[in-house]
Amino acid sequence: SRPAIPSTHKHPLWDSLDLEIDMCLQQLPRLLKEESRRKQREDRANRVKQERVARASARRGPHRQSPLHGIGPMDFGGQQRIVLEIADTFRPARGRRGRAVLGGIQESDDDDVISGNDSDGVDMGSELGLNVAVTGYISSTYFSNQLYAFEVWLQHAATEVSQFVSDNGPDQIPRSLSTEPPPNLDPPDELPAVLQVLLSQQYRLRALILLYRFMNLGPWAVNLAMAVGIFPYMSKLLASTTAEIREILILVWARLIAVDMALHAELMKNDGMEYFVAYLANNIQMQYEPVSEKVRLCDTVSAASAFTLTMLCKDMPEVQQACFNERVLDYFLVYLQRPDNGTEERSCLRTWILMCLGELWRTFPNAKWMAMTY
Repeated sequence: SRPAIPSTHKHPLWDSLDLEIDMCLQQLPRLLKEESRRKQREDRANRVKQERVARASARRGPHRQSPLHGIGPMDFGGQQRIVLEIADTFRPARGRRGRAVLGGIQESDDDDVISGNDSDGVDMGSELGLNVAVTGYISSTYFSNQLYAFEVWLQHAATEVSQFVSDNGPDQIPRSLSTEPPPNLDPPDELPAVLQVLLSQQYRLRALILLYRFMNLGPWAVNLAMAVGIFPYMSKLLASTTAEIREILILVWARLIAVDMALHAELMKNDGMEYFVAYLANNIQMQYEPVSEKVRLCDTVSAASAFTLTMLCKDMPEVQQACFNERVLDYFLVYLQRPDNGTEERSCLRTWILMCLGELWRTFPNAKWMAMTY
């Protein structure tokens, strides 16, 4: 192909995969041995149980008729005999170890049986039908290790990027806007695995937080994430109803929209705009709350939602009409009427609301007329 596709068979990620497969296969001999021991314990337990039942049946002797058989209601002699037989039945007898025998069934005084371990090493938990896990399979920690390695890389990258952007380039363009990474910083090998983690609900929140930190390094980081193929994963997450990822997902999408203009049309195809409108609509009441970390976070995410809608409305009449139909104009005007709490997050939110209003009613007289007569 042109340009040539780089070789991938020597990628460092293969080494970590080989290591993980080796760790899984290394458990097979131990697991097979444990399974064999478990079956042996079950067989011994079944044999002991059968032997105990057989001994108990032998001690009971042949089947005897009921003491009431053949005795009439007025047979006082027979009734006296019945009482004596019943008393003999329940009178404690002496066992072979000096323990009482009740009703022909001998109680055992074997301490190891009481504790669950008989002299034959039988697993009494298995004999009693208890579901005791005896196999010790160790689950894979591959994705957890990849997230940890990616977090370590981010700590190193933050130092390199801060040194790189401290001075402007030779053309006086801020290096923070550069589409090229610092010369001494190699791309993270763990990025493809981190994207795969987005499919797992167990690690999804942590992976999104790390991706947001990665994209904050600069536009080059966003381009690298797009090159690896982050868009299909992020597009599917917009359909998620999980509340815990809503804020961080909006922040990540704001980074993507700011760098890649091609995502605008793709986002509208999946009705992704409604995700950001819904957040603005559901958090209007937070504008009345006193200043707190929760309010600051809400203002930051609301500003990111307003920024995303601003970028989507730019030169796209269909998005303007969609925002108008979703009552975005009403929500923004309500936000502007709320008191200012003096925080930087609230100022940023109001700034992007005004920017979005400007894009919303540009060449859209209906929206402009509605705002003026609100």
